[in-house]
Amino acid sequence: MFLRDLMKEVEDVDLTTVSEPEREVEEGDRAVGVLPDWLKKLYAVYLTYEAKAEHYKKTYGWFTRMAAKLDETEVERDIWQAHKNYKFVKYLFWYSIEETFPEVLGANLIALRKGWQVVIVGSIFDLFKSIRSGGFFHM
Repeated sequence: MFLRDLMKEVEDVDLTTVSEPEREVEEGDRAVGVLPDWLKKLYAVYLTYEAKAEHYKKTYGWFTRMAAKLDETEVERDIWQAHKNYKFVKYLFWYSIEETFPEVLGANLIALRKGWQVVIVGSIFDLFKSIRSGGFFHM
């Protein structure tokens, strides 16, 4: 049921409400293509799941997520499920990037940039800059 619901959620995303990444393509980045609309929709859903997981993490903390494996309270199950769903959608998104842009396979760092550009980031120092500036990336 989760996968069917996820597919419906992605399908229903209105792209006019999705903000593109703000960070410009930088020196050392190697652009490999532009995100297609279906991946923009998956990205939007991914961010929603990430926000929900982060909310639970900030509200209840890491311990509660781990305890949810052992305890059967409804809230703890919801927290654990939100975390599992987020991890799945995150994996699905980045796997889809790799399938769509095979040139990123084996790259140390993949990022999204302004204009929906998918880039291979040039160096490990760019990773630290990306983290400091809140850049969206995947290792």
